[in-house]
Amino acid sequence: MSEYEKSNGFVTDSALHKWIEDNDLEITKDITEALYIMRDGTMISGTDAETGIRGLDHMCAQDIISEGETKNLYGSGNGVENFWKALHAKTGLIRYVPETKVALIGEHQNLTDSQNKVLNQENNYKIEPYVPLAPEKNWLNNNGQQNNVSYQKEKIKNIISSIKHINKATQLSITDIEPGIYDSSHIDYTIWENDNAAKEHNGAFVTSTIDSKAINATTSKEIQKEVLITILNQQKSVSQDAYFAENLRKIAANNVSQLQKLNAYDIVPSTKQKSNSIEDQLNRVYARKFLKENHFELNKKNIQQISQNRINSKKQHKDSSVEAAYKIEKEKLTNPRIRSNYHKKYQKSSKTNNRQNEGSPLIQIIQNNDLSR
Repeated sequence: MSEYEKSNGFVTDSALHKWIEDNDLEITKDITEALYIMRDGTMISGTDAETGIRGLDHMCAQDIISEGETKNLYGSGNGVENFWKALHAKTGLIRYVPETKVALIGEHQNLTDSQNKVLNQENNYKIEPYVPLAPEKNWLNNNGQQNNVSYQKEKIKNIISSIKHINKATQLSITDIEPGIYDSSHIDYTIWENDNAAKEHNGAFVTSTIDSKAINATTSKEIQKEVLITILNQQKSVSQDAYFAENLRKIAANNVSQLQKLNAYDIVPSTKQKSNSIEDQLNRVYARKFLKENHFELNKKNIQQISQNRINSKKQHKDSSVEAAYKIEKEKLTNPRIRSNYHKKYQKSSKTNNRQNEGSPLIQIIQNNDLSR
C-alpha cells in the first residue's frame, strides 16, 4: 500500500495534506485554478503561482494510492480506469476541469457540504459521474483479505436487513433470519402459514436459503432489489412444486402476489419508514404524480384528497391498481367543468412553487418511476 493509505485502504484528509506538502503542491482559493477539491473544501492548484501556467496533470495523484503504482497502472487490464475508480472511492477527491467547469466524480460519490460550497463559487458548473466507484473488496492494499471479509460481513448484514424490510412490507410471516449453521455465507429464513404459526413456531412452514455470493449488487438499495427478486422466485418455485402440500402452495402463491407488488414499484421500505402500509404509500405516490403532472400544488391537503379519490375509485372499479386509478383521474380532467373545479381546488400558488421536491426518500424514489408501466 502507499504511505498515504490506512490499513483498510482509505486516505484521510490529513494524509492528503501530507501528500500536498511532500510534493510541494500549492493550495488555491480560486476555483479557476483548481485541479482537485478535497472533502474538507481544500482546493489543490494545478496552476503555477508565479507564471500563471496550468502545468499539473490530474495523474500527479497516482502516488496517493496503491492502484497508482506503475505496475498496476500500466500493466495488463484497465489499469488507468481502475485507478480513477479507486482514487474517488478512497479519497473522496473531485477532479476539477476549470476550462469546461466540469467536476469529475465517481458514480454515487457523496460530496461533502464543503465541496458543494466550493463548487457553488462557479456559475453553470456541471457534475459528471464518469466512473463507478471501486468496491472496497477490490481495493489494492496489504490488507486485502481482511477487507474482503469485512465486505462480506457487511453484505450479509444488508441481506438480512433486506429480508426483514420485505417481511415488514408484505407480512409474509418470516422468522429465523440468520446465517446458515454450516455455511455462514448462506442466509436461512423460514416462511410460516400465518402470523400465529410464526409466533408459536407451530404449523406449516418452508425454510429457504439465500446464497450471499449469488448476490452481485454492491449498494444497499441494489442488494434489497436482488433479495426481493430472489425471495419472489423461491416462492414461485414452492407454489408450483407438487412436493409441497396444497395449503403451502396456496400460501406461496399469495406471497408471490404480495412480492410482485413490491417488485413492480421498486419499493423496499427503510427502517425509518413510519407507515407500515405500502398501500398508503402507493396512494400518496399516485397523488403526487397526478398533482405534479397537472401543475397542481403539492401540499399535504391536496395529496390527502387525491389519495382519497383513489380509495373511492377502488371501491367502484374491479381494477384496484395504481395504474387504473391514475387513468380514471386523468379521464376526469377531459370534462371542462371538472377540470375547472380541480384547478380551483388544487391550483399551485406562487408561494409554493419552490416546494416541488418535498417528501420522504421512499416517495421520491417511486415518484421517479413511471407508475403507468
